[in-house]
Amino acid sequence: HIIAGQATDLAGPNIEVEAFVPDVRPAYERAGMVLAPLVASAGTNIKVLEAMAMERVVVGTPAGFNGLPLHPGIDCLLAHTGPEMAAAIRGGAQRTMELAARATAETFDWTVMGRLQQELYSDLSST
Repeated sequence: HIIAGQATDLAGPNIEVEAFVPDVRPAYERAGMVLAPLVASAGTNIKVLEAMAMERVVVGTPAGFNGLPLHPGIDCLLAHTGPEMAAAIRGGAQRTMELAARATAETFDWTVMGRLQQELYSDLSST
């Protein structure tokens, strides 16, 4: 099951694509692991933290982990290439890494992040 942006061409057998979900928690609960295969990123990837808070191992690229002080091999899996990402997926998630992911997510001040996000929305709406 894949949750991806609009206009993604990922059709194939046993693949379901959703462009938008109102609440990602059920998807994270069903996930064995979460992928962040971004090639570019302009800021902190909140969805990575959300997945980690749900005790999910995230396999991502450097851009997927942009702005996050993570510890590859401990609380996430870092992949620089497609073959590295495929190998990480085949390796599966380990319970110790899931718990480390949750512990890392708990170190972030979500209140501050929410305030900064609100300030950004306020700035955008005033222009």
